[in-house]
Order: sequence, then C-alpha cells, then structure tokens
Amino acid sequence: MGGIGSGSHKQSKGAIEDGEKLDISEFVKIPEFKERVIKRSKSLSGKYNWTDKKTGEELGSIYFMFKCIRDNIFLNLQYSHTNCFTGEKTSMNYDIKLITLNRSNRGNIYLFECPQCKTYRGFKLYNAGSTYFACRECLKLNYRSSKESGKYDSICKWFGNELGESPKDIHYSLKQLFS
Repeated sequence: MGGIGSGSHKQSKGAIEDGEKLDISEFVKIPEFKERVIKRSKSLSGKYNWTDKKTGEELGSIYFMFKCIRDNIFLNLQYSHTNCFTGEKTSMNYDIKLITLNRSNRGNIYLFECPQCKTYRGFKLYNAGSTYFACRECLKLNYRSSKESGKYDSICKWFGNELGESPKDIHYSLKQLFS
C-alpha cells in the first residue's frame, strides 16, 4: 500500500567500504612486532595511516601501542573522533585484546577480540562512522555488493514481461552490455 510505516522494519546497515578498518595482518608486518610483542619483551607503538588509494592523500591516522599485561596482549588506540552531525571532537583511548591461537607446528595466529561484544574474534575491526572500532555485527555493517545484489530485479522483470523473455536473460544481456 505504501506510505508511512510500510515496508521493511529492519535497520539500514552501513557499508564496510564507507569507513576505516584495522587489519591485524598490517601490524604483524611491522619488523619489531615479533621481537617486542610476541616475545612480550617491550611495548610497540606507532602511527597507523589510511590513505586514498587513487590519490595517495592521507585520510586519517590513529596512534597505537601494543602492550603486554600478564599473559595478555592489548592494542591501545588513541585518536580523535569527530561527530559528523555536530562537529564535536571526542578523544578516544581504549584497549583491544589480542587472542593468540596456536596452530601446533605452523605458528600462531593473532586475532582481535571485539571491544564491544567480546565474543567476535577476527582479523579485522571496522569504524564506519562509529566512535569505536568493532566487529561487523556490532556496527551492523555489510558489503556494498550485498546491498546492491537484486537491485535491478524489478526492472529486469518488467522488461522481461514486455519483451517476452525471462528476467534472468534480460539481466544477463544488460550485464554483458555494460560490463
């Protein structure tokens, strides 16, 4: 029927591609990571930058420090978050726990524990307009391609009915034409 209140009641999800991500594999590439962090001998700090892949322009940065407390490794993040609606800046300073998985004779794997839900363990954490870095589930994120799948189904169905062909064939033809 349309109108106010009709349609899906699911909360709209943001896209992963619209924000920054922390990837543990980027930190593991740091030469001192193994010596300082894995062996728990010293802390390791630095600056993590995000750049535009096309222009090389720096989009943002964050200060980090790996620290070992007892048998645990934590990644401390320090950055300034700007609210996109009010322009208000908030200084952020919090820890993310690293989980170590021992793969018998193939070495260890390091994963982030989501600082919000504490149940997600993975290689990446995201910040798509959020104050904190967290997992996809906590931030209700998905990939843009999954949001766009089925985007042209109704128009292909309409053209298919008008031309006497299947919507699948119309979709395939359009894809070939515009790819």
